[in-house]
Amino acid sequence: MAPLNNVSALYLSALLWPYLVSGDSTVPEGSVRLSGGNTDAGRVEVFHEGRWGSICLASNGSMWGVVEADVVCRQLGMLRGIGTMKMANVPRVSRFAGATCSGSERELQHCVLENSVADVQACGNEALPPSTAGVRCSNFALKDLPNIVFYPVVEKDALQELLRGTSHALLCASAPNRSQCEAICTTDRLSFSCSLHAYESSTSAFAEESSSALPRPFLQSSLGAFVFAEVMVTHVKAQRRWMNAVLDGPGGAIHRANLAHLVRKGMHATPVGLHLPLGTVQVTSSMISTAKSLYLSSTSRLFLDLDAEVYGLSGWKAGDREETLTPAAARIYQKMEEDGVVTMQDLGLDLSALRAEALGALEAQDPYDTSTTEGGVSATRARLPSLERWLLENSTLPSAIAAYLGGHAALHGYKAVHLPGTLTVKEYVASMWHHDRVGRRVKLFIALHDIDPVEGHPTQVAKGSHALTYYWFDDMEQSRFGDDYVRSSYEVASLAVPAGGGYLIDTNSIHNGSPEGSKERDVVIVEFHQAAKCSLVVQLGLNVPCPTGDQRPLNWHVSLSGVDQMSFS
Repeated sequence: MAPLNNVSALYLSALLWPYLVSGDSTVPEGSVRLSGGNTDAGRVEVFHEGRWGSICLASNGSMWGVVEADVVCRQLGMLRGIGTMKMANVPRVSRFAGATCSGSERELQHCVLENSVADVQACGNEALPPSTAGVRCSNFALKDLPNIVFYPVVEKDALQELLRGTSHALLCASAPNRSQCEAICTTDRLSFSCSLHAYESSTSAFAEESSSALPRPFLQSSLGAFVFAEVMVTHVKAQRRWMNAVLDGPGGAIHRANLAHLVRKGMHATPVGLHLPLGTVQVTSSMISTAKSLYLSSTSRLFLDLDAEVYGLSGWKAGDREETLTPAAARIYQKMEEDGVVTMQDLGLDLSALRAEALGALEAQDPYDTSTTEGGVSATRARLPSLERWLLENSTLPSAIAAYLGGHAALHGYKAVHLPGTLTVKEYVASMWHHDRVGRRVKLFIALHDIDPVEGHPTQVAKGSHALTYYWFDDMEQSRFGDDYVRSSYEVASLAVPAGGGYLIDTNSIHNGSPEGSKERDVVIVEFHQAAKCSLVVQLGLNVPCPTGDQRPLNWHVSLSGVDQMSFS
């Protein structure tokens, strides 16, 4: 561990004593863990001199970046760090005021850990803005994801600027192309060709239409929908000022006409996002541009483009759908379209084999395959052969998921997850109502034992919220919603299934893992995205879990026929 700076060790130890958690002689010196989040993202805590402590970033000079995240994530057994964040302050655990790593360190304790008395005290104050260092980790390399080729070529900075604006849309080929990639790639990877298209101007047919009852959701009353209402005041006020400025600007009349048409076609605004009538022939690109201009943050505009095939703006859903689904797959697809969630009582897999593999790996706690949070949530990336066989043999479920995601999907990977019997919101941030800040994607949960509807920490989901286009995607506080708002606005389903059963959920839905309960929960989670999406997310440098970092990578291509065993890498 690097020597302490700025104050004497004796004085610092005396001052920090009230802020330190109790010691644990069984933990190796220099260990790191994540807390207050998930097993691939959360507040970083390091074990030093018999106690756990976090890293406080209250000072503008505090050092914490992707280089430091890389070191932490590799120490946790994952491939790399993809981003950093500031997490909520927690009393009595802050010890350090920044870290400086070269990138070659094997453990965080080998970096220079800075100390500042003022910073440590600030990060112990829960009332102050979040200032505790966090990371987001990934077990995926870019080379394992589909290749993206832009025609014509667009530089990353220009691509980000255009997609965060309101003048252009992203359009990618619906199906991957391997032969094209052979000519342009260093490895034989599936490839998607993409391009940018300018939105058309509004037609004169709607130029004179207007309405005085246009949706205006950015009001003081909307703050009650959010857990972090005080933080959201600034965002709501800024978006309201922006919306008014656009409507009063040179193109205001066209925007009003477009909005009036969208409202007639079914658009309505909630305190947290829009329900847009996307995928219908009556909605023009000019109207989508208006919705982006008035309601969506720059990152939300980008995700609307990334999810165009899921919304039916392009791809299989927007076409003639010549390739059809089996009746069983069609039923799953239709239920997902309606509710964003579907439960299945028996998945038809070898439960005894899967349970032995998954629970054995969770119990083994191999540090290179297993991540554990401070609250006792653990996830293992160990290989589960019986699961992989079932995924390859079962065409119904994968084909329904591929259809839901626009015709082609990536089965990125899987993990087994254990929830302890006792959870708190501080220990398990997923217990708040939230969306996953990654847009439209599907997760399959497989129950390894019966999930009790009351005591078993069941996933709860607000049915029908999956199709929301959220106003903001940038920060965690923008995606956490109050229980009263959710239950008064949506029908809530509690996803309790028997062992060997499971459920699909679009994690763009408002959902949570119930913190109440006394029984442990063990599940296997399999993750799917639209096939090209995560490659685009990585190219754009977005700090979002696409794919979720703490999985065992598969990167299999899934079509309407099921998993075709053709990996992207």
